[in-house]
Amino acid sequence: MGVLNVLCLRFKAADLPIGSWLPVARLAGVLILAQLVEAAPVRVLVYSQAGVQPVSRYLFGKFTEHLGRNVYLGAWAQLVENPEFAPATVWPDQQALTRRLQEASERFRLTELVEDARHHVPAFWQASDGLRVRWLEASRRYVAEVTAIEEGALLTGIYPPLHRTRRLELTVRARAATPTRLTAQLASLEGTVLGALQVPVSSRWTNWTGVLEVHEPSAVRGRPYWFKLSFPSGSQVELDSVCLFPADHVDGWESEVVDYLRRARLPMLRFPGGNFASGYHWADGVGPWYERPVLPNPAWPEVEWNHVGTGEWLRLCELIGAQPLICVNAGNGTAEEAGRWVSYCNSPATVGEGRVRASHGHPEPYRVRYWEVGNELWGDWQIGHTDGLGYAHRYRQFADAMLRVDPELLLIANGQARELRGPKIIDLTPGWNEILVRQNGRRVRSLSVHTLEGGGARQATDPVEVWKELVAFADAYLEYLDSLVVRPMQSAGLIPKVAVTEMQIFTNRPELPNNKTIAEALWLASLIHQAIRGGGLVELITHSALMNHGGGLAKDRGVVYAEPVWWTTHLYASQEGLYPQPVRVEGSPVFSTKGTYLVQRDTVPWVDAAALASAHGRTLTVFILNRHPMEPMQCELIMNGFSATQASATTLAASSLLERNRWDDPERIRPMPTTWRLVSPDRLQNMLPPLSLTRVVCQLTQPR
Repeated sequence: MGVLNVLCLRFKAADLPIGSWLPVARLAGVLILAQLVEAAPVRVLVYSQAGVQPVSRYLFGKFTEHLGRNVYLGAWAQLVENPEFAPATVWPDQQALTRRLQEASERFRLTELVEDARHHVPAFWQASDGLRVRWLEASRRYVAEVTAIEEGALLTGIYPPLHRTRRLELTVRARAATPTRLTAQLASLEGTVLGALQVPVSSRWTNWTGVLEVHEPSAVRGRPYWFKLSFPSGSQVELDSVCLFPADHVDGWESEVVDYLRRARLPMLRFPGGNFASGYHWADGVGPWYERPVLPNPAWPEVEWNHVGTGEWLRLCELIGAQPLICVNAGNGTAEEAGRWVSYCNSPATVGEGRVRASHGHPEPYRVRYWEVGNELWGDWQIGHTDGLGYAHRYRQFADAMLRVDPELLLIANGQARELRGPKIIDLTPGWNEILVRQNGRRVRSLSVHTLEGGGARQATDPVEVWKELVAFADAYLEYLDSLVVRPMQSAGLIPKVAVTEMQIFTNRPELPNNKTIAEALWLASLIHQAIRGGGLVELITHSALMNHGGGLAKDRGVVYAEPVWWTTHLYASQEGLYPQPVRVEGSPVFSTKGTYLVQRDTVPWVDAAALASAHGRTLTVFILNRHPMEPMQCELIMNGFSATQASATTLAASSLLERNRWDDPERIRPMPTTWRLVSPDRLQNMLPPLSLTRVVCQLTQPR
């Protein structure tokens, strides 16, 4: 039976008594049902309401951490894997290092990388036969001493963004036994030299900077190259560091990353961790970069160069107009150390650590308002983890020390951990929140929550069933926060306040909904909608994460691109609306979950919506989600108390739950303009694709 015949049956059946056309409907099956659904569109009703409190723009923030390639070889534009010539022994996980060296050996055709790293050549550098290399250590830094028995070179593999710029900014810190000249080169993996630069080296430590002009006739995205330092025969040189940036970097940051953040108007950025924060000492990351120590990352299997510290992060926030949220080290750090960090950021140039900041070139205080006291200190994976009573005591010490320096700080305390694993709710730290607020009273202004869900579904085989439970969890999020935060704070006489400082789907399985796919984009939007409905309970969300960790932006093989969830951040953060308007969704298909992986819940709607009016009253922004993995839905948007002259719409959609972007296909999922039919000044219509987020911006006839 063809589609045309089915359509005819549908219209003829409408003229028949129900009993007579029911057998025909059974025969026609799904196609007739689909037509019937189309005949009854989902209705999204928005109601005008004045006098409401605005939501915080900080609901649309991001989190970043010194983890993997989130910072180095990620948002930070420097291209060399080991710019400080650290030996392999510095890496805290030797097996992980060997795997990375093997991968780099294959990618860059540097066959001796693994063996050289075992014989005193700095990791990720390969030495030619004419060089004798050893490493020296001094003041928690490393130096590669290179003696050229005959002319030779050190090579490392890089991914320069030559599709963007053909100029590379080189800084070499070195000294020589007798003055000499090195040659810096960019070469193809076939050995063709594409650019060269002479680097003078004196007998004293000197930072030399120059621009390497690259003559590459066909710059292809994602193409690997060699960066070479050549040494003349008989020379002896000590190399402290070699940094190579694309010349279009913005104060050290990737220019494309800065552009993405600016266009999204990212409102808040949390740093430096994460687990990293519990072992990070801020004083290691300030001052001249060539004096900062090179250390094993305290939380992750890599090295911390300390090229990015307080000044660099706060400069990024200045560049993009974001409010910083600093997470202090309450793991193996001290309250006094945290107080000095506050002073470094906020004290005048004549007071305390403000003098040190001024000596580093920033006399004006940064005036950082938001500070989080520790990260996940209830977890046994965390440096300095403790129990509820231990943290309550520690929080008091830290809060007092920090507020003594700056009484206007807005502190966030570590909230309790709770895991949802099917029908079981596991409190990892029973009574944590109750003890904390009882012991500290009004010192506790806000409690952090880390919403990292899906770990209990890692053995699942059906991605749709896992997706349903993730959506059901989002639907129940305010109830979840009520038991976790609201009741304990209210019982202590406090006004409940939640800071969601980490959030992502945590299945970590490519065959299930995960943080790289469209699922993360729609899940984050669902949780933002709950926060909008929460009446100010949720003061901020810093979604995980900025780059190459969790979901956000990505850089692979030198190609910067947006993962699907980044576009959720962009669509919400870049619009004007802040005043929530009541919304009701009618006619959405619903589903139920058994609670096998996350939560049991009945009648969860596939369609969800939220509406925000602008402060000046001239625009209304409506966000509509169709979370169904397969079915498009006809939608009618009805605005009660609003009158629109025109509307523009943008839709983010994918063809499957597991669809994602990649470096060689970076725009597979991206926002696309869509046309909604303005039936009347208060009514619009269009189709919602499956797995989609649509933003409709209505221009109103007069300010509300």
